[in-house]
Amino acid sequence: MNKNYQFALLIFGQTTANLADVFYIVVLINIVYQTTSSAFYASVVTFATTMAIFAAGILTPILLHRIQMNRLLVYTQLLKTVLLLTLWLYIMYTEQFLFFVLIAFVISISFLDGFANPIKQSLIPHYVKQEELIRANSLAESIYQIMQVSSWMIGGVLLVWFSSEGVILLSFGLYVLATVAFFFLKKVRDAGEEQKKTSLFSQTTEGFSILIRHVRLRKFLLINGLESIASAVWISSILLVYVVEVINQDSAWWGFINAAFFAGLISISILMYRFNQFVEAKRKPIVLIGAAITALATFLFGYTSMGVIALICSLFVGIGMQMKSITLQTLFQQTAPKEKLPVLYAAEETLLTPLFGIASLVFGIIADKWSAASVFTISAICLVGVVMLCIQLLLLYEQEAKQ
Repeated sequence: MNKNYQFALLIFGQTTANLADVFYIVVLINIVYQTTSSAFYASVVTFATTMAIFAAGILTPILLHRIQMNRLLVYTQLLKTVLLLTLWLYIMYTEQFLFFVLIAFVISISFLDGFANPIKQSLIPHYVKQEELIRANSLAESIYQIMQVSSWMIGGVLLVWFSSEGVILLSFGLYVLATVAFFFLKKVRDAGEEQKKTSLFSQTTEGFSILIRHVRLRKFLLINGLESIASAVWISSILLVYVVEVINQDSAWWGFINAAFFAGLISISILMYRFNQFVEAKRKPIVLIGAAITALATFLFGYTSMGVIALICSLFVGIGMQMKSITLQTLFQQTAPKEKLPVLYAAEETLLTPLFGIASLVFGIIADKWSAASVFTISAICLVGVVMLCIQLLLLYEQEAKQ
């Protein structure tokens, strides 16, 4: 099997699994809302998903020291498929749904997904040549962002056209396809066998330890941490307040601004895929330009009162963020040892998930107490910090190249 075939299998498996994840969550949010008539209970579904993935991120390194990562990916996807089939049977043959049962399904499936996510990210460098990583990451990001934009809308349309049982059954079919795709992926070498005898504490903290000790990897973590805080301003509640209070538009503009943001993400991903050789040659200035565009556009976004300017700023936030993210993602994959990537991604996800949640809460309080514009100023300041850290990181690469 050639590497292009393996990469295609991985992307196909990721795409089908991600679509199914959204479709079944759409169904459960709808069922919970219809059963409880409460927006709070419906939001618990999303919260439970996030917390389950966070918990799995802590335990991922332990399993990776016992199970080869391709096998772990197949096992978790297979278990998700069995759980979804069980959920379909529950929905088919139950007249009155119990909230805690539905949440138990969400937590279980999301928990398994939390093990799979770091592995999926880690496999790309194994199936792609070093010189093609920019192209591969750009393609993967393009597909992921398109799925992010379209899957929730498609899920809602499917729910109208078909019953809840029909959409769950479709998700089950997509899970089956993902399981088959992951099963046929070529096994890659990892460090599980070599470090199986280390203590549980060492296994759990291995990723954190590497990120903290390695100077360049520590910079990556700080950059992603600051950006995670900055990106919390884009949650729907704050953005809705901004639309109403700052640019004085109705709630439809919330959708327009989101659409502009995703248009920026997708368009630059496609361009970076098309001109990957240029991006590879100029990746250092691209990182800095992307980070600077994001900071400037975020600052202007918070202080304009014109809807059209807000849309343009949102577009450029998406463009700048993706320019930096794809390039830094590639640098990270080329810097870290391949066999350590799963534990590094798991450690990073474990740290950044609660950080984003706390930042979202704090920004919500600030927006209520002062104004929505003020949180975008704070976000822009964080992004200026990202620019500074990117400069420091690139200087480290320059120094190493001279040695």
